Amino acid sequence: MAALEKIRNKAGMLIGVVGFALFAFIIGDFITSSSSYVNLIKQKVGNVEGHTMTMQEYTADIQQFTEVAKMEGQNNLTDAQLRDNVWDKFVFSSLLASECEKIGLSISDEEFQDALFGAQPHPMLNQISFLRGETGRYDSRILQQILQNKENPQIEAYYRAWKYWEEELKTQILLGKYQKLLTAAMTPTRTVAENLASMDMNEYDLAVVRKSYYDVADSTVTVSDSDLKALYEKRRATFKTEPYRSAKIIVFDVVPSKDDYDEMENAIKGAKATLDSLSEDMVPLFVTQNSDREYPYNPTYLTEKQVDPLFAEFAFYSAKGTVSEVKLDGPFYKVARVMSDVQNRPDSVRASRIIVFRNNLEESQKLADSLTAELKKGANFAEMVKNFSQDSKAIIEKGGDMDWLSEGLLGLEGFDDAIFTANVGDYFTFPLQQRAVMLVRVTEKTKPVKKVKLAEIINKVDAGTDTYRNTYEKARVFITENRNLASFEAAAKENGYDVRPLSRLGRNQNQVYVLPQAREIIRWAWDHKVGEVSDKVFELQNQYVVAALSEVVDDDYVPFAYAKSELEYLARNDKKAEKLISEMNGSDVFATIKADTIKAVKVSDPALGRFGSEQSVLGSLSKLETTQISAPIKGNNGVYVVKVLDKRAAGASDALVDQIYRTQAGNVQTVMYRSLFESLKKSSDVTDTRYEFY
Repeated sequence: MAALEKIRNKAGMLIGVVGFALFAFIIGDFITSSSSYVNLIKQKVGNVEGHTMTMQEYTADIQQFTEVAKMEGQNNLTDAQLRDNVWDKFVFSSLLASECEKIGLSISDEEFQDALFGAQPHPMLNQISFLRGETGRYDSRILQQILQNKENPQIEAYYRAWKYWEEELKTQILLGKYQKLLTAAMTPTRTVAENLASMDMNEYDLAVVRKSYYDVADSTVTVSDSDLKALYEKRRATFKTEPYRSAKIIVFDVVPSKDDYDEMENAIKGAKATLDSLSEDMVPLFVTQNSDREYPYNPTYLTEKQVDPLFAEFAFYSAKGTVSEVKLDGPFYKVARVMSDVQNRPDSVRASRIIVFRNNLEESQKLADSLTAELKKGANFAEMVKNFSQDSKAIIEKGGDMDWLSEGLLGLEGFDDAIFTANVGDYFTFPLQQRAVMLVRVTEKTKPVKKVKLAEIINKVDAGTDTYRNTYEKARVFITENRNLASFEAAAKENGYDVRPLSRLGRNQNQVYVLPQAREIIRWAWDHKVGEVSDKVFELQNQYVVAALSEVVDDDYVPFAYAKSELEYLARNDKKAEKLISEMNGSDVFATIKADTIKAVKVSDPALGRFGSEQSVLGSLSKLETTQISAPIKGNNGVYVVKVLDKRAAGASDALVDQIYRTQAGNVQTVMYRSLFESLKKSSDVTDTRYEFY
């Protein structure tokens, strides 16, 4: 009983302890879950209509696309291009899936299998290089082999690539169905085509006069702020935009200094001394080691046209072994050594070949010698090619013909000397590798020309460490002394620096046309306020860049203040038009202005003769009769008056109606293909937060 009483007395405390422990467990779990949720949010790179992409998925997709791009020979894509490609694919496929889900559009398994293995496979499959057969087109048997052997280590990479293409193909099939549905809904009816055709029932010969807006001085018209604001409201839809930043930059190019030139000149003079003392057999290695990587030793004979113009006279009129003086050619220092006497050799040679491949070089050479003996006895070369050559299909189909060869074309050491010194009709053999031999017959030669061998060391003068340091310091001092946009621009003008605009920079943009590597600058622009100057110097390849932020737009429309310059031009032209119309009204403009005669004009024409696109003038023709003169018409480039010299019926035949109907249908498809993606993006919920990671 005493024990029971003790338990009862301590019950309150026990319940409190247990309760607290339970509470701590629940809270801990909640905090852990919340932390995981927050981390998940942080890992999101974007969301499209409820379809979320995490950083892990994005990274995996980039890796997959990188492998696919390399397979397709696209090895020069930058990291930014790879990221953008994957993101755009995700956005488009998500938007398309969302739209198709709304209208119940999908692809059945039967449809997809038919696209792969049916009588008419989907055209996109022809683009996939590893699925092409001997005909150069898609071969379904290759895909079947990949699918059946996907566990095979040698097939794994192709299967991974196929998984990418599989999703891409599904998107393309769905897109085709969606576009077909839209085209049917949006294509104008035949009645519309008939109405459009009726506009072209008449053809006009016109006399046209124009007073250009350029003929009216800007100083003679006044544009007020209220005029600009009224025009802004009228044209507000044209100023719709995504959020952006604009900046102004100054680029400090790192240019080699005089000290850099002096240093390179001394270095190449040292190379000249060594080149003069080397034995002939050591020259090729020395040139390759001391010349810039792009200009290794060239062992081929060169014509006068092929020799560097700087050394043309020296090469053909100097003795073998002579070394030239050092020459400066723009940013390059050059020195050369004559490697041969001048020789008369064919400019080019035409030849045919048979490539034999056996277990080892001895067996291949034995077969090549046997074939040579048969050919010398009169055997048919083309038949020999067909029966024995292990060459490309294209060469075999041409009877072994290699076409015309210039020196150095094949890049085989010793081959040029063999073929360019042989006579027409000669045969010779040439080892290609450990097990292959090429049997060659010379079929044609061009007239001999003078040629020579020339070794040339070429070194470009690059900026040195001191030059980079000095250029950087100049940029750093500039931004230290100029901490706002006004000071930035004023100091640039005073120092003669070129200020370049970077306009409408999107938050996830990577580059602009003037700066291929602008990501760091764009990130900076999005984190700062209008008027601020970068507090760091941006380092690009051979350039230092400083920036000042000139525009910040977070609204759906370009603000009036930023649109003013564009509006001023339009408003000024409106005022000029009013002035010109007033001057031309009631006056005989054809007596004072030389008219252009334009014949066979139709209302639907894209242009009005030399005046270009002037649809308001063309649209007014349907109201005019022969000899009638129009009132002044405001156009894009000036004010016009037209006189109808002749008006005649052109007729709206069924053929014309058919043509217009087909054209309109084609226009619908073209516009849809070009703008579908952007239209879907603008009308959908797309969140792109990649800027938080890159």
